[in-house]
Amino acid sequence: MEAHLIRIDLIKITNHTDENIYISDSGELELLEVNEYSEIKYSRIDFSKDYFIIQGEEKVPLIFSDCVRDPRFDEMFFYDGFLGFEYTNSKTSFRVWSPIATKAILLLDDDEIEMTRSEGVWEVSVERDCDKLPYKYKVWIHHKWVESIDPYAISSSANGSSSFVIDLQKANVDLFLNSLNPVDSYTDAVIYEMHIRDFTYEDASVTNKGKFIGLLESEIGGLEYLESLGVTHIQLMPINDFQTVDETDQFAKYNWGYDPSQYNVPEGSYSIDPSDPYSRIIELKTLIAEFHKRGLRVNMDVVYNHVYDVLTHPFNLTMPGYYFRYNNEGTLSNGTGCSNDTESRRRMVSKYIIDSILYWNKEYGIDGFRIDLMGIHHIDLINDIRTNRNKIDKSLRKYSEGWNLNTALHDNEKAIIPNHLELGNVGFFNDKFRNFLKGELFIDKSLGLISDNKQSYRLGYFLCGSIIDFEDEAYFKEPYHSINYVECHDDFTLFDKLIDVNEENIKEKQRLVIALILISQGIPFLHSGIEFLRTKFGEHNSYDKSDEINKINWDLVLEHNDLIEYTKQLIKLRKLYPHFRLASKEDIRDCVKINVLSLGVVEYKIKLKEELIVIINSNSNSYEYDTSDCEVIFGSFEGNNITIMKKVG
Repeated sequence: MEAHLIRIDLIKITNHTDENIYISDSGELELLEVNEYSEIKYSRIDFSKDYFIIQGEEKVPLIFSDCVRDPRFDEMFFYDGFLGFEYTNSKTSFRVWSPIATKAILLLDDDEIEMTRSEGVWEVSVERDCDKLPYKYKVWIHHKWVESIDPYAISSSANGSSSFVIDLQKANVDLFLNSLNPVDSYTDAVIYEMHIRDFTYEDASVTNKGKFIGLLESEIGGLEYLESLGVTHIQLMPINDFQTVDETDQFAKYNWGYDPSQYNVPEGSYSIDPSDPYSRIIELKTLIAEFHKRGLRVNMDVVYNHVYDVLTHPFNLTMPGYYFRYNNEGTLSNGTGCSNDTESRRRMVSKYIIDSILYWNKEYGIDGFRIDLMGIHHIDLINDIRTNRNKIDKSLRKYSEGWNLNTALHDNEKAIIPNHLELGNVGFFNDKFRNFLKGELFIDKSLGLISDNKQSYRLGYFLCGSIIDFEDEAYFKEPYHSINYVECHDDFTLFDKLIDVNEENIKEKQRLVIALILISQGIPFLHSGIEFLRTKFGEHNSYDKSDEINKINWDLVLEHNDLIEYTKQLIKLRKLYPHFRLASKEDIRDCVKINVLSLGVVEYKIKLKEELIVIINSNSNSYEYDTSDCEVIFGSFEGNNITIMKKVG
């Protein structure tokens, strides 16, 4: 039978010939109507059986494709229990969700053990000590055997060839969770983004470069440096297992890590022994514990919106067609630009993501999550994360890019900025803030405030967290919605942008931008190196470029120590004065007043019990201001600078 003669769609069979079509299981034939279109009702399909379609003398397997994406499938097979393995030293139980598999085998070390099915979940208990044993699953789907690692794996061999059973008690590290002060307000946070490999690649004091524990060795750019900055949250770029870096030869190829492979397993290339199932887990926990010991919370950059390779991913191997989003014509949706989008509307996808986030929070002490390309996800998923976080950590923070991506999902269902009122306390990267200061992202030679002071009349809007209507329509409802930034791992560094437009006095302009990030209402976000003029040599998308381009150049720390000290002082002032971190729209309306004094000069007043006055000068020349009733506590009136004063008269 020619494959194009039959199209299976929601268990519907389209017939382009005049011959009768039959569906068969166990040799029994059922005649279908001879017309161009016939539907087999869900009630007449037993998903635990293999089916054939018979037309004349030809017989082909019936493939369950779109039917697994029908809401009725979720109703039938949603499973709210534990998946993966549960270990004791005398017995380990294994469970994998695969409702369309008709047989399943656990491959445990050298043994093949048959599994039993219960409502779409295959399980088996092995009564012996399975600690440090490799395992995979072999499932019979669509009339063939498929091998897969465990989608719910928490430990892995190097490069993910096998999942591993471990005893998490042996990987227990005191995470110092109780030593951290509670988060009173989300706007108290100062977030600093960094990449594990970049930070230690060119640090002469580090033996284990590019590793989790390398940060513990560093004498110039490790935890002491991060602690000295005064930031509150360290955002780690992806630390879960990703695909394109060989874990046994880390420096043969570079990648940021936005090519996810195993969501609940730490990345092995960051471990000193990726072949040891415990090593990467203990090393990452040790690093997080040291962050916590220094009062630094850890945010994790998570990439649940796509996988590196659909065909080889355990999602698709154990449940083909279910975990991903499809267009009407049956092709994969590609709003991520990475060839696939996960489908968070499906209940087992949503459950997976929530289980994963809660696992990282509980087991590793992760304090917050930067959800990559959140606009791919459904609003309900993000709200479900907020509901479930109360099971463990009520201070758990979520923030993301809220861009409206071209995925197969209606705009009113997307977790994007225009829908932020339906998403609770989620933060969003404020692209308007970025573009105002730095210039438009996708327009060559575009200039922001630091290069064009004619825009200074709009500055008050951004100082107020993009929530108060000045010249712009309010972007957000509350200040905690606004993540104020001008650079992150994506796009040009600010230094490279200024070089690109042939700007002069770059250091002074960078200083002004850092100040505006840290004194504006909302949540400040600093990309590693902005405080010492980091360059990527003009590369705006360095995700797979060399270490030479992505590395942190620690010589710049010595060269621009004055800018680092300037940044530290501003962070210290932000912590000292609640004026710069007001918690609500009402507080900002009641306490903040903005005046444009002249072209490029703005007066920013915040009055609580005491009044602070900030003069922002985006001109190259100095500015005169009557300070007779003020005490200057920071800065000067020189060009490209801010001055912070306390009212005393």
